[in-house]
Amino acid sequence: GSVMIRSSDPARAPAIDPNILGSEEDRQAMLGGLALAQGIFAADPVAKVAKVVNGPGKQRLPEWIRENCGSYWHPTGTCAIGPCLDNELRVLGLRALRVADASALPVHPRVPTQAACMAVGWRCAELLLRAHQES
Repeated sequence: GSVMIRSSDPARAPAIDPNILGSEEDRQAMLGGLALAQGIFAADPVAKVAKVVNGPGKQRLPEWIRENCGSYWHPTGTCAIGPCLDNELRVLGLRALRVADASALPVHPRVPTQAACMAVGWRCAELLLRAHQES
């Protein structure tokens, strides 16, 4: 995906393209996940209590996925430690600008991002306090 500046006006929102299912690997992973879910719902004991909805069929499944799947919108790593930030969450090449949200995470956690975001925020607060005490 990408985040692009559209204007010199800082109030104008950037153009965000998450490029969902943009690679063949992503599409195959989604197809595999759906097949796994279908297998779980078709097996006992789940099959006894779950209502199975007929899907679009195997031929139309890739198209259906493109039309119906979206992001959970927990973007991470867009300004990650390493390529964009130093280990004290400072933006490389800029003075006095730190990032304290999920964009600082170098990899997306396999769980909801709330705890990781809180940890980054707490760490940034500690760094700011230390920098203030040293000045």
